[in-house]
Amino acid sequence: AAADSGAPVVFTIHGAWFDNVQLFAPRLSSIICVSEAIKQSVLSLCPDHAERIECIPNGVDTNRFHLNSNSISESGLVVVASRLDADKRHLIDTLVSLWQVQANRGCHHILRFLIAGHGTLQGELELAAQRLGIPVSFAGWQDSDHLAHLYNRAAVVIASGRAAMESLASGRPTLALASVGAAEAFESEQLPMAAWSNFGGFGAQGVSAPEGLFDRLCSAANHSNPAFAHQAFEFVLAHHDDAVVNPKLMAIYEKALDNRS
Repeated sequence: AAADSGAPVVFTIHGAWFDNVQLFAPRLSSIICVSEAIKQSVLSLCPDHAERIECIPNGVDTNRFHLNSNSISESGLVVVASRLDADKRHLIDTLVSLWQVQANRGCHHILRFLIAGHGTLQGELELAAQRLGIPVSFAGWQDSDHLAHLYNRAAVVIASGRAAMESLASGRPTLALASVGAAEAFESEQLPMAAWSNFGGFGAQGVSAPEGLFDRLCSAANHSNPAFAHQAFEFVLAHHDDAVVNPKLMAIYEKALDNRS
């Protein structure tokens, strides 16, 4: 309808649902993709409109989420930052599979979980934690300032999308889980690939075997890595800082307005 009125249309794609974008691409001023994985797929569908397809990732407020030299992470503490609803089923199932490994090995206290978020499936997680004997606390929904504090306490974070970026900006090793994929960001060399899929989103690999993933999670949660903390923060600062991302977005909107018919 906006295109029919002559108004410029900037279309942003956040996930995998863009199968028909080629049908209306000619009527769009710009197509913004939040990850390089999405951009490459959109380019394959709309090769004649490459000049209008941009990759601009989600941004992070690094004034709020950043390295804190005064914070000391709590060894073994895993902070999970996520809503607990049906669209997060992949994250919830992965979490329970990790708890199952922890219970099977009889190492119930090697990892402690603090869940920052709530939703319709919280009861399911509460029952699983109780059944498996895993130490889990539910903190409920947290605003940004409280999340920043929790990230500073965490030894490792499980989150998706923007929350995963906020965790990395805080210098924390992060397991990024989205609707179907996973991106481990425990080492600096994993950061570019995690960003390529928007941190566990479209284009990410599936979750690896829970036993191996549990081992890597334990290693990250019980062995502090100050070098990684600095590298993760610098990576987010260079590529995902609001101060970097927002001017790029504004330039696209301004160009669309300048070129309107």
